[in-house]
Amino acid sequence: MTTIKVEMVNNTNDDSLTTNQTKSFIVTKILDNLLKGYDRQIRPNFGEGPIEILFDILVNSFGPISDIDMVSDKK
Repeated sequence: MTTIKVEMVNNTNDDSLTTNQTKSFIVTKILDNLLKGYDRQIRPNFGEGPIEILFDILVNSFGPISDIDMVSDKK
C-alpha cells in the first residue's frame, strides 16, 4: 500500500487562480508518478493469489416484501 501525504497552504491573495492551477499540476504529477508503468490489463499482485476486498454497503430503502410468501411485491 502506498500512502502519500500532500499538504497545501491556502493562499488568500489575488493569485488564487494561479495557486489552484499549481495545486492541480502538483496533484497531476503525483498521480502520473504513481501510475508510471501501470498496466490496467494485469490485476494487482498478479501471481500472488487472490486479493481480498472488504467493503460496506448502506441500504437506504428496501422494497415491500410479503411476509407470507417472503417475495417482493414488485415484478
